[in-house]
Amino acid sequence: MLDVEGFQQQQVDKEKAELFNAHRDNCDQEINLIMKQFIAHRRHSFEDLTTEVLIHLKLKVKESLKAIDTRLQKIHLGGI
Repeated sequence: MLDVEGFQQQQVDKEKAELFNAHRDNCDQEINLIMKQFIAHRRHSFEDLTTEVLIHLKLKVKESLKAIDTRLQKIHLGGI
């Protein structure tokens, strides 16, 4: 059996993991929203964004371009 301190530490670790996952999901949703706003011409500048958001945005754009390139290669080779 776990002692009280061990149980509490387990709970803290579990909550930290959930918080981390929630933060990551929130960041992903924010980046997706920014991209959609830019594509729809509702955002004309990135000047108001923090450096952290810009870094995540850059990574998401690279990821999206890589997925598009992969899909185009499959289409080009006839392997839809």
